[in-house]
Amino acid sequence: MSNASDTGDQPGATTHFGFRDVPEGEKAGLVRGVFSSVASRYDLMNDLMSGGVHRLWKDALIDWMAPRPGMRLLDVAGGTGDISFRFLKRLKGRGEAVVCDLTADMLEEGRRRADAQGFAEQLDWVVGDAMALPFEDKSFDAFTIAFGIRNVTRPQDALAEAYAQKHGRPPTGEGEAAGLLRSFLADADAKGEVARFPSAVHNALVDEY
Repeated sequence: MSNASDTGDQPGATTHFGFRDVPEGEKAGLVRGVFSSVASRYDLMNDLMSGGVHRLWKDALIDWMAPRPGMRLLDVAGGTGDISFRFLKRLKGRGEAVVCDLTADMLEEGRRRADAQGFAEQLDWVVGDAMALPFEDKSFDAFTIAFGIRNVTRPQDALAEAYAQKHGRPPTGEGEAAGLLRSFLADADAKGEVARFPSAVHNALVDEY
């Protein structure tokens, strides 16, 4: 678990929001505003904008994850729960999932869907920031973030949190995010998984640290 101060924005630092740069401290509010305004139509918008292909991508993600009975998933920026629903369906009720998202309206829409599909007992919905997750370290067996990584102010911090949720925080003399991210990349490289990262994302992370 990170403290809220871990996400403090650097004075003068900027990040992208759509096709423009904005101060780091403004991005979360802008993202929250966009998704609050479209929460009730979000799933339909995904279908229209991707021609339904997003469903195939999400199915492929679950195939790659290969869920096992008893697994506990943390789905960050999980919105209305598409990934978590697929995860639980694949396990036929023999797993648990937590959807964590910055936008309460998206989670409320997902909660309604969970009730309708009979997943209410296996799913928790938590408002939280990907850069400072409100969970104890090593609380989950799997972590997903899917398309939401593009909306995070500092993706490297979110990936460091992802590593900590499964493996914990190794002692390091570097900055916490830097040390955790190096551990994440080294572990993935040893397993031959770095090749699965989009090359531009991987190179940006390596260059950052």
